[in-house]
Order: sequence, then C-alpha cells, then structure tokens
Amino acid sequence: MRDTFIMLPRDIRLWKWYSNGNTFRVFLHLILTANFTDCGFEGFVIHWGQVATSYDSLSRDTGLSYQEVRTAIKHLKSTGDITVKNTSKFSIITIKDFGRFQRQTGTSTGNQQAVNRQSTGLQQQYNNGIKEEYNNSSETDIWAASRALIQRGK
Repeated sequence: MRDTFIMLPRDIRLWKWYSNGNTFRVFLHLILTANFTDCGFEGFVIHWGQVATSYDSLSRDTGLSYQEVRTAIKHLKSTGDITVKNTSKFSIITIKDFGRFQRQTGTSTGNQQAVNRQSTGLQQQYNNGIKEEYNNSSETDIWAASRALIQRGK
C-alpha cells in the first residue's frame, strides 16, 4: 500500500466542509482508507470506494471524539458525499464520486503523455462546465453543482 496514492483536487477548497476541520478530517481519512479493489470482510463484499469501519474506530484513527465523528458523518451524509449502511458489527461507508480521488493505473509509459494531455483537456472542459453550472444555478457549493452537471450527462 505504500505505493498507492490519492488525488486531491485543488477545488476541494471550495467544498462546503473544507473549513470544518472535523468533517474534513473524517472525509480525508475515509478517502485514504477506502478500498481500491473489492474484497471480502466478515461475510460482506466491500467494494471499491467503500470502507468497513465503526465510529469507535474512526474516533481512534482520527483522534476525534465519538460525538465529533458522529457529527462529521451526519454532515457528510446530509450533503450526499457518503452513504452509510449499518450492520450489526460495523458500518459500510460508501464515498460518492470516489473516482475523483483515484488515479487510473495500468497505462503504459509510452502512452502516458497522450493520456495526460487528453485528461487535462477533459478536466479543463469539465471544470469549465462546473463553473458555468455553479454560476447559473442556485446551488450553494461547487460539489453540488458538479453533481448536478454529472447527473445531466455533461
């Protein structure tokens, strides 16, 4: 796992929970600990972008109190950034738009520059669409505008 990475987009600074230290910390921890391949855990399949955890575990891992973790999870659920499925022993948390924080792997070195150029062009087109959506909507944060844009297939 030492050679795996996440990507953190610069526009995360515009996200509603960026300035809320506890919520941001929990979200970042979830991104860092989410599965990047499907695997089994205690009779469940934990998919890509999911974390099997508990509030106690999140509290221990982040240094936040149980109540602070609970409030942060409530915030993230309220804005649709995560969903939570509870089991009798743990919760399965799914990070929405997890692909935004993951880099595609398996591209050969010879093709990497072409892929990077294409990705940059698509990212710029996507960012322009988000800005347009954000400026022309009643959405209160850029991530909500981004989700609206994706749902309409732009």
